[in-house]
Amino acid sequence: MFFIVFFSFVLNAFADNRMDNLAEAAVKNGLTEGAVILVRQNGRNIHFDAYGTAEKGSVFDLASLTKVYTTTLAVMRLVDMGLLKPSDKVGKFFPEYREGKKAIVTVEDLLRHRSGLPAWKPLYCEDKPKEYLLNIPLEYTPDSARIYSDPGFMILGLIVEKVSGKPLGVFVREQFYEPMGLKTAGFMPEDVSAIMPTLFGGFEAEMMKDAACRTKYPETVLKGQVNDGNAREVFGGAAGHAGLFSNAEDLAALAELTVGGRYGGAGYIRRDTLRHFMTKDESGQGMGFVMTAKSLNAESITSGTFGHLGFTGTSVVCVPEKGLTVIILTNRQMKGMDEQGRYPDLRALRKAVFREAVRLADENVVK
Repeated sequence: MFFIVFFSFVLNAFADNRMDNLAEAAVKNGLTEGAVILVRQNGRNIHFDAYGTAEKGSVFDLASLTKVYTTTLAVMRLVDMGLLKPSDKVGKFFPEYREGKKAIVTVEDLLRHRSGLPAWKPLYCEDKPKEYLLNIPLEYTPDSARIYSDPGFMILGLIVEKVSGKPLGVFVREQFYEPMGLKTAGFMPEDVSAIMPTLFGGFEAEMMKDAACRTKYPETVLKGQVNDGNAREVFGGAAGHAGLFSNAEDLAALAELTVGGRYGGAGYIRRDTLRHFMTKDESGQGMGFVMTAKSLNAESITSGTFGHLGFTGTSVVCVPEKGLTVIILTNRQMKGMDEQGRYPDLRALRKAVFREAVRLADENVVK
């Protein structure tokens, strides 16, 4: 018995060292100032640690994880309530989508990033940004391609508000975050003491064509304010595409919810709704969720694996077949851009962490 316990201890320490080495190297090599890695299997943490300037309880700007852990959740809830259908035309809610090619755009098209909308527009450069959002011309025929689109999820956020009769942040807080007992997940955090800072301005300025607008947004360190100009300036910090903050443990709870629709013994989403949203299209895109190895920065995935990435350096990958959730939170933007105008690339780190997490899960090494 002693040998078995001792062997388990040594194996566990060795496994943790390998994961620690990956994260510590990322900090040392300038990929990020701080990081938190949480790997959970069947409700138990098999690795959970913080690196660099981060602590286990650090709260991160989740960036585009907002698209799935706020907006997609809200849409699923409205579907379960019988108030919304993925097949609903966007024109049902907004007159700007009742003519031409826009008339065929559905809620599902927005969720699958195949609406015809562009990837990004600086709405905050416009005098009437929300009116401009609804009048952005389509760049391709709906359902003919997949172009990852922030404006599409901004519109989804507006649909949630129109159907629910409540601000997006209030609706998801009441329907999910509060009843689940989450402590940090939400928009516009009041307590910024545990929040990891991010650096805003450089990348969005590079994308802007309007020099006059660009000068309004110099590079700035943010703490507790969303690192996205549209979410912050147009939506007050709570948008359908960005604005969610959370620590790793609250995020793991939301990830668990999206696997089976339940958390803490309570049901939040019907299983048939989850199955429908997790159905991949030809591009490997679910409704809201990403479901391909390439898009998730994972070397290989099993059927049913899903997740999402966030521009600030965040990611979640769920492997239901293994009961596995892999969370990586960083504030990579604090390191600034390189000479090519790019922030540190986390793809290699994500692949290595995912590979190690799968190995830990397969060996069932419990920390």
